[in-house]
Parts: sequence; C-alpha cells; structure tokens
Amino acid sequence: MSVIYCLLFFQSLQELLSLTSLVVWTFVVVAIVLLKLYCCDIHKESVLIVKDLGIQYTKSCVLGLQTSQFIEHHKIVDVLINEVITMHQVVCYLTLLISEGKQNQPRRKHELLPLFMATVPNLVTIKSIYHGMQKILGT
Repeated sequence: MSVIYCLLFFQSLQELLSLTSLVVWTFVVVAIVLLKLYCCDIHKESVLIVKDLGIQYTKSCVLGLQTSQFIEHHKIVDVLINEVITMHQVVCYLTLLISEGKQNQPRRKHELLPLFMATVPNLVTIKSIYHGMQKILGT
C-alpha cells in the first residue's frame, strides 16, 4: 500500500516539475528574444569628420553600448552613394571606398564600407551628408 502512495507521489511530483520547467523555459526564451530585439538594436549612428585626420563612425544601441571605428584620412579614396536592390525595394547607402595597405604602394586593395545601414536614412538626407563629406574631405 505504501509503495502505491510513493509511486503516486513521485508521479504527481514529476508532472509538477515538468510543468514548472516548461514555464521557466518559456520565460527564458521570451526574455532572450526581447533582449535581442530591444537591447541590441542599433538606435543611433553618427559620423564625425575631422579634416586631414579621418572619419569616426559610431553605432549606439538602446542600452548605451557604443562601437566606434576610425578610418584614417589617407585610407579614404572616395565617398559614394550606392543603390542596393533587394527583391522588394531599392535602398540607398552612403559608402566609403577605403584602400588597404601602405599609402605609397602602387596596387592597393580597395573595399567598401557602408554607413548608416541600421538607420537607413532617406536619399535627401544621404545627399546632404554626402555633399558635406565631399566638401570636408576634398575627395
């Protein structure tokens, strides 16, 4: 008789634990998704241009986490406006053409660095930033 009570007790305990673990795991998954969506989302991008020195590109997240990248003036070849065609739309990005390697090398490798990819400003805003960068950098 006591063996039957023990089995019933362990069975009900197992059902309670499985229900509790299901609720806990659901809460954990929802919390991770919310953190990813709201806390790691880039909320501000900025470009600081210093004549004859370079460009500092900064991305800021909602929680205040910032990442900055500095590109030296001699590495900047040109400032471009790129049109990116996706399946449903055409998006314009402000892009830096950057050269890698030494300044006096005859054949340097070039790469594109798109700016403002998270905030995606409209073309009028991109054009005004582009003209300002061209004026300061003299490219």
